[in-house]
Amino acid sequence: MKRMTHVSGRFLIVLWTIFLLLGNVDGASLAFAVETQDVSIFPSSQVKYTEQHFTVSVLYDVSNNDNSLEGLEINVHFDSTKLFYENYSGFLSRGDIRNYPQLLTDTGNEDGDGTTDGMINTGWASLTSNWPGTDIDLPVKLLDLHFSVKPDAPVGITPINISVSDGAPGYNVNTTNSTLTILLLPAGPTITDLRENGQSANHDDVIVLKDHVSDTIFTFRIAAENTGAVSPGPYNSIAVYLSQLDSPGDKGRVSLSEKSSDLNYGEFFGNEASAGDGFTEYVMVESVDTDDWNSNEENFLELNIRPKEYGDLYIYYRVGMSNDHSWTHGWEYSPSSGAYLDPLGLQAYRVRVVVEEPMAPAKPGPLDLAEDDDSGYSVTDNITNTVGQRIIVPGEEGATVKLYNGGVEIAGAGGMVSSGIYQAVLSLPEGTHSITAIQTDPAGYTSPESDPLVVTIDTTAPGPPLNLDLAAEDDSGAYDDDNFTYNSDSLTITGTGEDGTVVWLRDGSANVAGATGSVQN
Repeated sequence: MKRMTHVSGRFLIVLWTIFLLLGNVDGASLAFAVETQDVSIFPSSQVKYTEQHFTVSVLYDVSNNDNSLEGLEINVHFDSTKLFYENYSGFLSRGDIRNYPQLLTDTGNEDGDGTTDGMINTGWASLTSNWPGTDIDLPVKLLDLHFSVKPDAPVGITPINISVSDGAPGYNVNTTNSTLTILLLPAGPTITDLRENGQSANHDDVIVLKDHVSDTIFTFRIAAENTGAVSPGPYNSIAVYLSQLDSPGDKGRVSLSEKSSDLNYGEFFGNEASAGDGFTEYVMVESVDTDDWNSNEENFLELNIRPKEYGDLYIYYRVGMSNDHSWTHGWEYSPSSGAYLDPLGLQAYRVRVVVEEPMAPAKPGPLDLAEDDDSGYSVTDNITNTVGQRIIVPGEEGATVKLYNGGVEIAGAGGMVSSGIYQAVLSLPEGTHSITAIQTDPAGYTSPESDPLVVTIDTTAPGPPLNLDLAAEDDSGAYDDDNFTYNSDSLTITGTGEDGTVVWLRDGSANVAGATGSVQN
């Protein structure tokens, strides 16, 4: 093949010619019908506005349905002053040698059309005469080519042609070209407001529905204003599709909340939009302006959306002016423009909604008695003489807390966590109490019980210490209980008192420095 750096189909043609000459040595003539390899561009014609993106497919067939030939090399021609070649996709990876699409300049006018100068060369070859393959049904798509109309392209018709560099020996090659009609793109609708559950949103936002239980509704609203001229086509509309809703029954998961009076409303799936099977592979909503979408006129559409599962739900949307319906098959990201495009080539956008599966919150805590209320010997011993005891409960933001004393709910002690803390004020009676808490998040999921906080309430002053006595080993008088001693320091004084209390010794009315102790059983 002329531009492929491998075994050329012309070599196969030479072998075929030798065979024909040998077949005529005895003067006999060979009569046969010439079969054809058929290459066409689909669609055969399109209408696009300046700056719009579009795709053409190269299709292949054989007149005798032979799918085991030597190969094919073709060129696709276009006018590079009007069209920008972006990239290719869906390349048929068959054959021993494959020449992936290369953008070239058509210096030899190989399609015989002086209006084209850009050329995309591609080809396939099989060393065993098995292309595209006996397991391939004909006709077959060879590849898709993606273009956009340049902003300064003039109005008119421009061709997209096919020329053939090489075909299979013994076969003619028939080609079917395509045309593109270019129209000026009028200034059209611009999205002015985007909201999710009433909150402002932006294109490409990631919206996390943290406390949203699956199968319940959230709202999505689009508002757009026509900043240009009166609309040019009958399908000037707001279109939305939802990637998670992929079956006919999912249409019930989207419904109209409200809309502009000029818009109609329709939900579609499959071939319901009257454009062929698989026209919409996801549930799609299209709201078309029933009259002209006039300059400076604003339309809006608000949907109720009910996700069917946790995880990602992509919402694709666009507003635009068109002579045709939109559909969901083929909305894709275009690296050349840095934007999403609908199948009509109109600018599209998306937001990602993450429906996060609720999980039971962690147990609250650790619980603590407020430091100012901890009047015991230490500010961490959770002993208090206060009447209204403040209990600090760390928890999950927005969760509702309940408090328990010995496993029994304390009436009126619950409340909501704010800034990570809930503070309860209790009126516990005298004694020791085991306080625990649980929290319930906004989605209704309840945590395990917290670790207990043991609080001692002591509002009664202790009696005086009794039975003070000098320790016998320090009593050096005639008797070991006469409290006479020759020692002047390091004396041990014993006595009795309320368990757990701290005792200060006094000499007259003054405390004895360092003379403190605690009462223990």
